[in-house]
Amino acid sequence: MARSTKSYEERMLQLEKKEQESLEKAKQYAAQKRELKKRQKDVET
Repeated sequence: MARSTKSYEERMLQLEKKEQESLEKAKQYAAQKRELKKRQKDVET
């Protein structure tokens, strides 16, 4: 019983870690997208 609880907690930690990494990647992607839009505007004007 205790063993399954620990593995459950470990799985939850892994999921949270993956979620954090996904959020970081999403933030980076959004920042890159904004940067590209800025550059496009600069080129157009």
